[in-house]
Amino acid sequence: SRAFVRSFSGLSMFVADCSLKSLCNLYRLVTAETRGEFLKALFSSISNRTVVSNMFVGTPDTQARKEEKDSKETGGPNSWKIAAKERVDLVKDLMFLARELQHPALFIGLLDQPSGSVWTGEIMREALDLQAPCLGELESTVCPVSLRPKLYTYLFHPNAQLRQAVVAVVANYFSCESPQSLTSKHPEEWPLLAKSVLGALGNSRVATREAGIHAAQALFRGRVWCEMAIIFEELWTITVKLMDDMEQRVQAVVKPFVRMMRNLTLRLCDVKVTARKDVETAMSEIVPLLLRFCERYKHAQ
Repeated sequence: SRAFVRSFSGLSMFVADCSLKSLCNLYRLVTAETRGEFLKALFSSISNRTVVSNMFVGTPDTQARKEEKDSKETGGPNSWKIAAKERVDLVKDLMFLARELQHPALFIGLLDQPSGSVWTGEIMREALDLQAPCLGELESTVCPVSLRPKLYTYLFHPNAQLRQAVVAVVANYFSCESPQSLTSKHPEEWPLLAKSVLGALGNSRVATREAGIHAAQALFRGRVWCEMAIIFEELWTITVKLMDDMEQRVQAVVKPFVRMMRNLTLRLCDVKVTARKDVETAMSEIVPLLLRFCERYKHAQ
């Protein structure tokens, strides 16, 4: 696995794509008892990985060093190095996602998804199809049904390549092509889905909080009290904290989320659009909650 990790961080795009697919095949070939240790060793190697500076084996001679120096001084950024760095960063983000969801094997499932690639021509695919999945019967192991509600938030992740990998997993493993499809096909998972989004809103990683804000707007808008009752207090608590979040990326997206929460709260307390019984129940919980927040936090007033 270390050899493949070294290879995917190199400057050759073809070698990198082959190495990532080889990691999926290697996971499939190792015994079930050793897959956990295999992933630990793999994650350790990836965590320590950086981008190599030269795609050729050996140390360049004096003339090659001079040419390299001249190209750096006169030319723009090296596109090979930029692509390699973006690839390493993406793989690390996929690894962090699997760790966040406490299911390391998901990392392999994400790597095994087809992606935009230059190796999709008919002749190339006859020789080596890098887009074809290789896990087969292991798909239910690397991405079990229990992960389905937890993946909802990552369908809104700001990293486009990571988001595309999650979209592919959800579509290929669960036949859900969009966030709306995921919620409508499995309404019984609403409590798990809501709790998962709440967890993302309070996550320590900025990108996950940002994804959680977008996911919450899509998930909670237009909900009724019987759905919101189990999470409403916790949701408002996290909302108030996000209003005071110092990260610029969070501040850039939190205002529409706060407006959605305000409109949702007003609608739940309005007898014109909500059943009177539900309004009375909601008011008995919402009014003390908001009063308490206004007393404790000036920015919540």
